[in-house]
Amino acid sequence: MLNSIYHKFFTRLPLRPTQADKTIHLLSAEELQSIRKLERRTIFISALIGAAMVLVLYFPQYYWTEFFSESHFNLLGFEFDLSITSLVWGIFLVFVEILMLSILHLYCAHETAVAIGLISTPEQKHGSDAKALIDIGLERKDKSLSRYGLDPYQGLSKTTVFLINLFVALKATLSNVLVKLITRRLLGRYALREVLDMLGIPIFAFWNAWATRLVLRETRVSIMGRHALLVMENQLKEKINPEHHEWIYDALQYVAICKRDYHRNHALLSQLLIQKYAIDIRTKHHISEEFIEEIQLVPENVADLCRVIMVLGLVLDGKISIREKRRVSTLVQTGWLHCTETDLDHWCVLFRTGGGLQLLFDRYPNAFRQ
Repeated sequence: MLNSIYHKFFTRLPLRPTQADKTIHLLSAEELQSIRKLERRTIFISALIGAAMVLVLYFPQYYWTEFFSESHFNLLGFEFDLSITSLVWGIFLVFVEILMLSILHLYCAHETAVAIGLISTPEQKHGSDAKALIDIGLERKDKSLSRYGLDPYQGLSKTTVFLINLFVALKATLSNVLVKLITRRLLGRYALREVLDMLGIPIFAFWNAWATRLVLRETRVSIMGRHALLVMENQLKEKINPEHHEWIYDALQYVAICKRDYHRNHALLSQLLIQKYAIDIRTKHHISEEFIEEIQLVPENVADLCRVIMVLGLVLDGKISIREKRRVSTLVQTGWLHCTETDLDHWCVLFRTGGGLQLLFDRYPNAFRQ
């Protein structure tokens, strides 16, 4: 039911006039200005929602104390006090906040697509592009990378993966608990309940704003990344020797391990290369622990293609972490990968702000048709 509501909301959003051009993988100054204005406005609204929901959660409990009074429970030998009314009220507000943020994020995805030029007619609100935008707005992960046997979590235990995902899901709540503990320790008996409760305002406002910022960036880089890859496909060499397919798979898996997450642009890159070069799809592909030594043996006529895959895979999600740079630096130190951290940052920012990827492609000319 909710999916139907979200889809109807997205398709019925009005189309406003824009100055978007046909080069979707590039942004003009006007397009970039429009997107940044959208980002400032929606991030502020998102933060406001987070702050308002904290007030709506606690103020009724202050004024109607009897209605929200606690009851004593004994469960499996554990005794504790709990207000069932407060619990139900909190769960209801979580649902309301998720609904509000989902609507806001769908609006963000729609308006970004309109500003860039992906959507200019009502008919374009249907099909695969619209579905991808709705998934981004609802913060649904695209795990299609696994279709090609690529695993971002290679080398990590299931427990580690579970704990990472749990932390990501509960980061706002954990931050709130931590700040309350620190404040209670610092203020002691002066740490009134009202003071501790209101500490949640800046915390939840921040995490809401952060989530909206991520949706906005994800929408932008997904739209531009898809069309940048189409441009790249037309420049790539027409054929490579089938005996080199293993290296292509290794390069794709290396990116997945560096990112430690699924991303729709990496899945699109994998799909493009596998289909273009008719590479047999693996059910599972893991690179060996000696990958750094083995990659040095790649024949030069396919080495630049592997370099493009690895660097492009890092750039395509619009961010490069310190951990990713450390992994890449090992290849740079061997002399096999010809780029610096400054190059990576520059290409990433250039792509994210609509400058395209041509400078990156020019660094590795042997991967493309001359």
